[in-house]
This record gives sequence, structure tokens and C-alpha cells, in this order.
Amino acid sequence: MTMTVLSVDVRFHPAHPVVHLVGELDIMSSPVLQDAIDSALADHPAIVELDTAELTFCDSQGLRALLLAQRAVTGAGAVLHLTHVHGPFRRVLEITQLDKAFVIDLTPA
Repeated sequence: MTMTVLSVDVRFHPAHPVVHLVGELDIMSSPVLQDAIDSALADHPAIVELDTAELTFCDSQGLRALLLAQRAVTGAGAVLHLTHVHGPFRRVLEITQLDKAFVIDLTPA
């Protein structure tokens, strides 16, 4: 079995936390995303930004992880914003119509 790699960096900007994803989001790496979302929610922000500029792969389990992240953020009274959505990831969101399920910022703060 091949090991997937996802690194996550949570940056706490004055306006809101930014969760920066680098690498592949799938069943093996989705717990890393959940941990980052939990960390980003620690200060009870109104918005959590998920920067996907360097997300290189996202399969159906990665999409599930994103939906679970959105549920966690919404449950905490915040809104999840996806930023830098492009290329194959954008196409997957469009094909699955999940582009309508997420707030996608074309011009992030």
C-alpha cells in the first residue's frame, strides 16, 4: 500500500484561521485535516479558510473529509471557505456538484 502525504499548516491571521493543505487528501490523510480543523476552531472564529492552492489530489474519501470538516465548522457556528480552488480539484467539485455545497472564494482575504 502506498503512503499518501498531506501536510497541513494552520495559520492564525487576525481575521480568521487559514488551514493550508499541501499534498493528497484521501482516506489515509483525512484525519490530518480533521485535526487541523479542530485546531482552527479553538478560538471560535466566524470563518475558517481552507486554502487548497497546493492540494494535488482529492478522491471520494477526501471529498467526504471536506464535508465532515464543513459539518464541524458549521457545528461550531462558523463558515468554511475554500480558497485557491483550481485544476482537477475544481473539476471534481463541479462534476460532483459539491461546488454548490461549499463557499468557494475566488479572491481570498
